[in-house]
Amino acid sequence: MTDRGLIHTVPGRACFTGPAEAGHPRPLYQRIAAELAGQIFSGEIQINHPIPVREDLRVRHGVCDHTLREAVELLESLGWVICVPYRRPVAAPPTCWPVSLDGSAVP
Repeated sequence: MTDRGLIHTVPGRACFTGPAEAGHPRPLYQRIAAELAGQIFSGEIQINHPIPVREDLRVRHGVCDHTLREAVELLESLGWVICVPYRRPVAAPPTCWPVSLDGSAVP
């Protein structure tokens, strides 16, 4: 199937349909995390306020709780949110973000 251009493999990720030059989309949890990080960065989601994780995102993206958990775990690992057991994740302060307010990467 690879020889015929029906699938291609991205090492360390997976096999995708179509030829390699067709590209492949980011996983949905990464797209959700990027959207939320953008909302935190822009101030749409205020610092120390809960991020929308359940019904709103589930309905908007048509995803299950597992996908939402993956998105939140990614945001937490990057410093965009703070998670506390038995509470909703909140937007982290700018000192925790992987980028500064001017958009440059934080060392």
